[in-house]
Parts: sequence; structure tokens; C-alpha cells
Amino acid sequence: MQQEIQCTLRCEQHTEQQVIAIHFGEKQMFKCRFICLKCILSLQIKPEYIMSIQDFMDDNPLGKIDQIDGQIINLDDWCQSIENAVIQLEAVCQNYFKEVRNYLQIFKSQFQQLGQDFNKEIKLEEFKKQFLFINQMDTYQGQQEYIELKETLNEIIQKIKIQSIDFNHKKVVNCCQFYKNFNDKLIELKVGIDEYKSKIYKQFDQQILLKELVEFPEIHKQISNGKNITYDLIYQGTRDGLQAGAYWQKCNLQSNLLTILTSKNGNIFGSFSPCQLNKDLSSYVQDVTLKSFLFQYNKKEIYPLKRKDYAIYCHSGHGPCYGQRCDVVVNGDFQAGHSNHLSENYDTSKYVIQDQSTHLFFDKTPQLVECVVYKIKQE
Repeated sequence: MQQEIQCTLRCEQHTEQQVIAIHFGEKQMFKCRFICLKCILSLQIKPEYIMSIQDFMDDNPLGKIDQIDGQIINLDDWCQSIENAVIQLEAVCQNYFKEVRNYLQIFKSQFQQLGQDFNKEIKLEEFKKQFLFINQMDTYQGQQEYIELKETLNEIIQKIKIQSIDFNHKKVVNCCQFYKNFNDKLIELKVGIDEYKSKIYKQFDQQILLKELVEFPEIHKQISNGKNITYDLIYQGTRDGLQAGAYWQKCNLQSNLLTILTSKNGNIFGSFSPCQLNKDLSSYVQDVTLKSFLFQYNKKEIYPLKRKDYAIYCHSGHGPCYGQRCDVVVNGDFQAGHSNHLSENYDTSKYVIQDQSTHLFFDKTPQLVECVVYKIKQE
């Protein structure tokens, strides 16, 4: 049973009376004062501008402020963790690049030296001169001089073959081994950077989702229905590829999905549906639970499903699509699409919608820069 609040404050105008309510200014909302019963009766204050002390305390605005402060602190901590992770990534990249540059310089030097040693051993310039001279003598093939020169050329060629086999074999092997080490170091560099990027993406994704659920908690309430749930990221366009092929590779045959889409104009919208995606259907999927809904995050609007037979539409050539005649269509390139039939299968009657084709996207087409999909699991 809720405890009744006893207020001991006295009214400024009627000092013999206890304060029982708060009067909010009719013209200036934030100009308010404590009032008693006499004030209410004598001033004929409109009820909509009065809140009882009990209701005010039940609403617990201070508790809400504390909650918001806690969320701000959490977001501050997250921002600091992201900043620290980026600094670490920069340091790792600098060290890797420094090491790779050193390897590259050494390899270049060894390769140049190898070429110089090769030229020195086989006397390449002498070979070129003899070869050119023989070519010039080709018209005198029957003459003795030509025959002697050709024999000399053959001797040079045989010498090159022998020396090529014996020539600094160890240097060639070392150079090849160094190249392999250099290539391994490049692979190590890529793996290291990818690991740090993955850590940052993971933190970023979770906190962006947290931010959206904090600022628009009705999304979480609609999905959870009072139960403990978790959000597992299974697809991110900027990481996995912002097009239909990558989307279906990660999301096909998945169900209980929260999809959040961001347009290049900063608009955020999305959906939740318990239905299973299946790219091979090329058809509609029904939701007998009627738990599917669309949402417009910037406007803080939720559009529940009103016709179970047309919750989502699956097609391998498209991205996320919803409703018969497709209330929302995202084409395979994640740029084109439309929301021309937004109210066909999802209920928008609570809201004023002047133009269905632009209400969801803030434009005629989605023009996405991000699409993330979370699988909802019940704990």
C-alpha cells in the first residue's frame, strides 16, 4: 500500500492553511507556487494547472533526475573508454607501421644488392654487347668470323648457366625468406588492427543501442513485455557490407530481430519482428502474435502491426521490407526504396502524417548509411 505524504508547509497567502497542491502558471509553465484549499476555491484555478503534493511526490521527479544523471555518467564513462581504445589503436598502428617501414627499407636494400651482385658475377653488360654484335653480323653467317663470335657467345651463355646455379645461392634464399617474413608482418599488422577495430565496434554498437533505448524506452518495453532480454548484434552494414547479399548472409533464418536503420540525413527508423527471415520465400510472412512494429526514432513514434498476414516481406534481392504492397521497402543497394504505403498494414492512426512517402525516411528514399540488426534473446 502506498504511503501517504504529509505536508507541513503553510500557505503564504493563508498562513493558517496547510499546502496541499502546486499551481503551475497558466501562461508561464515553469512559474509555480504552493497553494492551499482556500487558494483553489477563491482563485477558481483550472484543474489542469494543479498537481497535488501526493501526486507530485509519487511521480518522484528527483528519482528520475538521479536516473538520468546515472545514464549520463554511464555515457561519459563509455565515451572515455572509446577514447582510450582509439588512443591504443593509434599506438598499435604507429608501432606496426614503423616496424613495417624498417622491414621494407631492409628488403629494398637487400634486393638492390642482390641485383648488383648478379650483374657483377655474370658480366651482364659484356653479354649484351656480344649479343648485339652477333645480331648485327647475322647477314654474314657463312664467314669464319661469325662462327667464332657465335662460339664465344655460346661459351658466355654456358658460363652464365653455371654461375647462375652457383651464384650466391644463400643470398637468394635469404632474400626470399626475408620477403616471406615481411609479408607475414603485413598480415600480423592487419590482424592486429582488425582486433582493435572489433573491440571498438563492439563497445560502440552496444552503447549506441543503449542510447537509443534510453531516449526511446518504449522500444524496449514493446519488445521485452516486462521480461529480461539481451541484444546480440548479428549484422552491421558498415562492418559486414551495406547491401542485400551481406544482409542475408548474416540474417537469413534468424528470428526475433530488432533492426535499426540510419539515413544519410541523420534520420533513424526501424522495426521489431518475431518472424523468421527466409530469403528463398520471395513472399510475405505472417505474425500471428501481432508483436511486430515499426518505429520512427526521431519522432518517437511506434506503429504496431494491424494485419497478421503481412508482417514482413522476404526477397533475396531486397533488404528489410514490411507489409503488403510493402509499407516499407529497402532495395538491395540500401539506397533506393520507398514507404508509399506506410499505413497499409501498420497502424499510424495515433499520429499526424502529412506525407507517407517521406514521413519515415525524411525523404523519398532511405539512402542508408548504416543498418544494424540485433537478435533478441530472453534470459
